[in-house]
Amino acid sequence: MAEVKSPNLSGLTDAQAKEFHEHWKHGTWSWVMIASVVHVVTWVYQPWF
Repeated sequence: MAEVKSPNLSGLTDAQAKEFHEHWKHGTWSWVMIASVVHVVTWVYQPWF
């Protein structure tokens, strides 16, 4: 049986890709904020310069 080809390389629909992107942005933003806080706390207790 022939499969229907998706217009996107990922195989996701546009709605699925947008939903995935929103989750990706949220995860990335969370990681950056946590890393920033950890760097500031580390700098306060043990400055590296």
